Amino acid sequence: MLNSSTAEVSTRFDSRRLSELPISPNRSVFNVLLSTPGVIQLVTGQATFNQLLSLSVNGGRTRSNNFMLDGQDMNDPTFTGAEVALNNPDAIQEVSIITNQFRAEYGHNAASIVKCRG
Repeated sequence: MLNSSTAEVSTRFDSRRLSELPISPNRSVFNVLLSTPGVIQLVTGQATFNQLLSLSVNGGRTRSNNFMLDGQDMNDPTFTGAEVALNNPDAIQEVSIITNQFRAEYGHNAASIVKCRG
């Protein structure tokens, strides 16, 4: 659906999409993000610090992604990237990723904003 109140470019995965999309053997809900346009997974040698999922959004660095759970940042304070593994897709109701035109409230990261709601 077209959102006329903001210029954000985002993709939303609700609980139905999370249950129907294939998730890798590690059951991380972050793997659904790889089906978003402009999101690619980096190979192991390119992102040694981020252990959960190495993704580049629109050519941005892996450290430029912001991960949030229920409105709170859940970034690794040393290397950024998600600090908490979300390996129970049944506990997550929604995952959304904002890939462009961030609002001012998300001003500290340049590549993407990943929001999870439990």
